[in-house]
Amino acid sequence: MKTGHSGRVLEVRSDFQSAMSQDLIALVEGQIDRKVVAFMSNNNIDPDLSVEIFMLSPELGEN
Repeated sequence: MKTGHSGRVLEVRSDFQSAMSQDLIALVEGQIDRKVVAFMSNNNIDPDLSVEIFMLSPELGEN
């Protein structure tokens, strides 16, 4: 990040994701009718990328 504030940018993004995690989990569970068993989130500055990963419980009948 050219402004030199990359640490703060990552901190704000992390705070936002923490604050939103329960809402995001509820949204995913409501849309696909499966339980989210884990939620992982991370950010990168260069290149500027973010990822949200929702690990789902098996569908009924899956082993």
